[in-house]
Amino acid sequence: MKEPGESRVADAPTYTPTPEEKAWFNGQVREVRPILRAVALRQCRNQADAEDLVQTTFLAALHHLNRFDRATNFRAWVTGILANRILQLARQRRRPVELVSDMAPLVGAAPDPAAEPAEAWARVSVDDLMRVLPRVKSPFREVFHLHALERRSYKEIAARLAIPMGTVTSRLKRAREQLKGLLLPMTQEAAS
Repeated sequence: MKEPGESRVADAPTYTPTPEEKAWFNGQVREVRPILRAVALRQCRNQADAEDLVQTTFLAALHHLNRFDRATNFRAWVTGILANRILQLARQRRRPVELVSDMAPLVGAAPDPAAEPAEAWARVSVDDLMRVLPRVKSPFREVFHLHALERRSYKEIAARLAIPMGTVTSRLKRAREQLKGLLLPMTQEAAS
């Protein structure tokens, strides 16, 4: 029987990393573990479940390390895996998950139902978001990542980037607009 948030991926390794890859991976895990732990805890509000989700996330990432391009962002990659695990756990427990309601900031303000069909937004996955995020212009993407994925407050982002809070607000809005422009056509293509 599977544990909460566990999937078949964790059961059957598909790739065996080399000792060098394992050493690199362990270094990356040390850096991102606190961030993933905070995200998981915020989403499921249960320490044990949060730890299980983080562990299965790292296990899945290790088993699929050959799919990761080191020229990209490891933290974003494992955060996407974690988001999928959180959704799996919520589905298993048949309860709504905060991540789903928190997806609105990820893809922009809630769409106008008259202008865009709600079912189109229901087809946006975390994987879709992670796939298009690198196409968002850098200053907007950085603010979006800090706010939506690392759960930093506007004040923390302003301090970290040494920019005014108004700039944080406008960059976040622009990132959401760009994501909306990138994601909505994808959902419409998938529907046709």
